[in-house]
Amino acid sequence: PTRFCTWDVAPRTLIRVKESRSNGAAFLHSTYVSTSSECERLCCDRIELRCDLAVYKTLSLLEELAEKTNCYLFECGTPSRCLFSSHPAFSSARCVGTKYEDDEVTSP
Repeated sequence: PTRFCTWDVAPRTLIRVKESRSNGAAFLHSTYVSTSSECERLCCDRIELRCDLAVYKTLSLLEELAEKTNCYLFECGTPSRCLFSSHPAFSSARCVGTKYEDDEVTSP
């Protein structure tokens, strides 16, 4: 089934990976994408992985040309086990509601 997510985006925010994983969060996948929306869609499409956090890094022109990894997917769970810090190059989008095709919106 197709899943649609409602996102709560925190600009200039980066997940603290080591502390979050120690707290029970799971790193799922990383890849290159063109936009933050594409990163969010990739997370939402990963139903089997229970992805609920998409972290996107704004790349420099050289990084962009090299297609460096800039999309990181996590499962934080409910309540969230992810911890965050400020960082100007990153944004973190948390899936706060899901909808499956013609269903009503539900929490993740």
